[in-house]
Amino acid sequence: MKTCDIVIPTYNGAQRLRQYVIPALLAQQIPDGWHVRLIVCDDGSENPYRDNETWSYPWQVPKVMTLTHSGISKARNAGITASTADVILFLGDDIILREGALQEHLVFHDQNPDAHQGALGCIVWDPRITPTPFMEWMMHGGQQNDYDAILGASVCDASHFFYGSFVSLKRALIGADSFSEEFTQYGWEDLEFGSRLAVKGFVLTPLHASLALHRHAYSASAILARQRLVGAGIRAVNTTPTRRMRHFLYQVSGARFLMGVFMKMHGNRLNIPWIFQYVTAGEFWYGVYNGPRIPKMFTDRGGLSTELSTNIPQTPSIFAIIVHFGDKAITNRAVVSLQSGTRVPDHIIVIDHGDMADSPLNKGYAAGLAEGIRQAAKLGATGHDLILLMNNDATAEHDGIQGVAQWWTQYGGPSVLAGTTWGSVSLVTGRARIVGNEYTKNFFRIPYVHGAFMALEHGLALNMVFPEELFMYWEDVVVSVRAQKQSVRLMRISSPVVHHDDEKTDTSDQKLYYLVRNGAYVLEHELSYVWRLYWYTVNTVRQIYHRYQNSHTHQIIAEALADARAGRLGAIVIPRLDRGIHVVTIGAVIVTHNSEQYITKCVESLRGEGITDIVVVDSASTDTTLQEVNASQVQVIALSENKGFGYAANKGAQHMNTDYVLFINPDAYLETGALQYAQDLFDGGEKIGVVGLALQDDQGISESAGYGYEPTLMQLMRRQRKSSFRPAHVIPRLDRGIHVDWVSGGAMVVKKAIFDQLGGFDEQFFLYWEDVDFCRRVRQAGYSVWVHPQARAIHIRGASQADTALKTRIYDMSADRYYKKHYSTSIWLLQRILRKIYRIARPEAR
Repeated sequence: MKTCDIVIPTYNGAQRLRQYVIPALLAQQIPDGWHVRLIVCDDGSENPYRDNETWSYPWQVPKVMTLTHSGISKARNAGITASTADVILFLGDDIILREGALQEHLVFHDQNPDAHQGALGCIVWDPRITPTPFMEWMMHGGQQNDYDAILGASVCDASHFFYGSFVSLKRALIGADSFSEEFTQYGWEDLEFGSRLAVKGFVLTPLHASLALHRHAYSASAILARQRLVGAGIRAVNTTPTRRMRHFLYQVSGARFLMGVFMKMHGNRLNIPWIFQYVTAGEFWYGVYNGPRIPKMFTDRGGLSTELSTNIPQTPSIFAIIVHFGDKAITNRAVVSLQSGTRVPDHIIVIDHGDMADSPLNKGYAAGLAEGIRQAAKLGATGHDLILLMNNDATAEHDGIQGVAQWWTQYGGPSVLAGTTWGSVSLVTGRARIVGNEYTKNFFRIPYVHGAFMALEHGLALNMVFPEELFMYWEDVVVSVRAQKQSVRLMRISSPVVHHDDEKTDTSDQKLYYLVRNGAYVLEHELSYVWRLYWYTVNTVRQIYHRYQNSHTHQIIAEALADARAGRLGAIVIPRLDRGIHVVTIGAVIVTHNSEQYITKCVESLRGEGITDIVVVDSASTDTTLQEVNASQVQVIALSENKGFGYAANKGAQHMNTDYVLFINPDAYLETGALQYAQDLFDGGEKIGVVGLALQDDQGISESAGYGYEPTLMQLMRRQRKSSFRPAHVIPRLDRGIHVDWVSGGAMVVKKAIFDQLGGFDEQFFLYWEDVDFCRRVRQAGYSVWVHPQARAIHIRGASQADTALKTRIYDMSADRYYKKHYSTSIWLLQRILRKIYRIARPEAR
């Protein structure tokens, strides 16, 4: 039986624990084979937390420890000392777990028993506290969590993302270590601990589906005050004379005073990210220079000092990683060159991404490297083992790997990223180029290690956030830039190592698109504010210029620049860029029944997204819906009787000659850009048949009825079927789609050819379950169903039909039909019995 202790340090947080945090914990489902215990460490609160509630714990009796007030580090350490479990989950006293969040962590540790594996949950603001623009900036790219930087990533840097408010790891890895108790205030105590764990080979995996709400409202003044504490709490930073002089001028010029007054007056309502960045950085450095001095341990952004990096092995094991796609003969040549040298790598890992660049296996070069690093960890790589990242079209010299090992023994280390070839990016033109054997850094160039061959320690590789979103090209520039921000040195390996077959030229449209898009995106997002502003202007001018050129090449460049500006990254299907081949068309079908209050806004939102083919099918409305629709000048099909949603939707689809059909409820409307995100999913190379839009109410809370997975029998007992399948939560800012089993017919986009092939919706379903049935048939036909969290539609819940009792009866009939159609008779009968029992036991659900 595995065990997990949930350690919650708290100071004056008893009310939050009783009202929000612990009830959310009690609602969590515990996987079979796990015992869970709660350990509350009260750090000398004025009103200490005491477990005197009458809660029924589904796990072991909690342990409550009352300490003298000594700081958050000492409170966490008390929890570590009291824990005897296999896994410790550190949780903040203002963090409210959403449904399934704890289960995600426990399942992760089931699947990753290695002691070096840990998991990070995702935190968003609790919408009930109405986050200000400043708070949103803090969470998404600012000084708070910066989860946007690891969206879609499979591992993250423990020295930058080890957040003590929602992280789990093995007790065996902690050992005798603990949080440094020199940190008495918030700030850096968890990141410093994560830095020391990273030296042990700790691998931190973000669990994007493990969601929690942060219930802690901050005013602008409170955030700035906390930044001063963070600055004072950091053990040491790279306080160069230039930085000291800049900070001195910031204070004596009165800029700090004026910015502080401005933030107190307007900081809670204005949304000006560059001011947020400026003033929070200023308060941080104020804390650094004016706060209490703390002994030096590590440098800027979590870079490790030699004090934490001793005993480096003189002859490390070598793990070579090659990402294969394209010609297998070329990759085999690279592998043979590694195997035939005087020093053969201890392990050669080849990540197979298929024989074509658009293969479903191909997740991109950076994603392949990240996967290779994870495989190295499974093969026993430790923090100081050497990782070699090599292109599949490169070949190692006979003595190349031996030369790398000798060079690394003399010059390498935990804060070194080395390669055989330098590159540079001009800050004036944005062009990347190889610069030969030597490189002199100046203000107008960004140095980088060319991606044909890179060498770094496994511990550093695990903590690097590889830009998987770029798919291919420019990832070596991003890795180098991010490494330098973490005080990692870029170095050139002087001995000849590899020969790169750069004579073969790839002039494909894909290469042109990726080079332009990724270059524009990187230059606008990875540099300082001044250069970001410069490149924003340059790329805007370029986009306008290329948009109005007629050649095929100019079309691709214009599309690439537009996607870079919009942040549409990942893999693409290049024919979509050629406007002369085919223009994708989409039409909309709206089924109405007494929807006079909402239909006009729905139609207007569709037109705002560029949809001109709109068919409204009215199911015998008795109000003024038809008059409202006729005034909107759309195609109208007026039915003499209400035969259900499926029947009406099929009638509307018969009048569509577009590539895609959007089915949308009349009481829903699209957010700007929603259809572009959906279209990007269809264009992503997957065999996708249906894309659902993320349904939200006007408060930004997602509807659990928007998408989900095949239900269990217990979930079927409830009338609100879809809310049983998936927990409601604030949709995180993901830039990728989610693979699901079904999406709601209230806002779904379907390929018209697939819709016709399957005969549309099953008209035997009057209302409810026709969407789940259709998606099931789509999957059975070999296609997939997706939802994109950024493709949002606002839904006014239940506006089309307010009769709860009638909805319950229709729901039950549709559920019976679905189970009778797709499951055995025994399952169908069992779910009917269970639902009847539920209706009797819960009359309010009828």
